[in-house]
Amino acid sequence: MDRPQLSDFEARKGQPFQILNPEGQPLVPWILHSLKSLAPPDEDGLRDLQCFTLTFRHEANEILPQGIHTLTSEDHFQIQLFAVPFRNDEMIVTIN
Repeated sequence: MDRPQLSDFEARKGQPFQILNPEGQPLVPWILHSLKSLAPPDEDGLRDLQCFTLTFRHEANEILPQGIHTLTSEDHFQIQLFAVPFRNDEMIVTIN
């Protein structure tokens, strides 16, 4: 799998993603709410990495499980990402 890039998500901000949880079961859709660039590690060979966080909102009204989720956008872009719950309506993905 190629390393995700911020450009993979910029045009999809505000759009829903269909979600499969780590067990392959569907969850409520997640909406890409925000994207934030992060500074790369200050280490040789890592300074050129693109680091960022993605915040997704959902309407499950419960804390969803952390783990590797499969996300599919309306335009059929698909990726597996490790997501962590932040609140009962948010999931956070950090690429670093």
